[in-house]
Amino acid sequence: MRYADKIAYLHHDIDDAMRAEIVREEDIPQEIGASLGRDRAERLDTMIYDVIVTSYGKREVTMSDEVLDATNALRKFMFENVYLAGPAKTEDRKAQGVLWDLLQHFEKHPELLPPEHQRIAQRDGPKRAVADYVAGMTDRYALDTYVSIFIPSGWSHL
Repeated sequence: MRYADKIAYLHHDIDDAMRAEIVREEDIPQEIGASLGRDRAERLDTMIYDVIVTSYGKREVTMSDEVLDATNALRKFMFENVYLAGPAKTEDRKAQGVLWDLLQHFEKHPELLPPEHQRIAQRDGPKRAVADYVAGMTDRYALDTYVSIFIPSGWSHL
């Protein structure tokens, strides 16, 4: 399952970066394209096929050295051009602010935690319960919760 997750996350991140116009298909280095494929469909086919063929008859799921090296090069490209690039850093700071505000809010108002997290608060303390609650939120749920707590209702549609 580890390779399936890596392949899926990497391609979702590439799709997101392209939709956000942070990178374009032609920005991906040619040597990666030569090994994995020129576009999303070819890269996915290459990676998935390689995992199946390389793992067939073995006790563990694996990837060939060539495809693994190219996949790691693609991940490195994403780190350098997306994850650690300017727009991502700005968005990261915003996301940290949202999470920090949620942590502070629920620490001040633990009675607003869901019942299971109130039980955790009684057992392990409110900080632990709040941290577990906020850490378990999806991005969308965290943002929706933030908006419902901190943004006046008429403003959220502007």
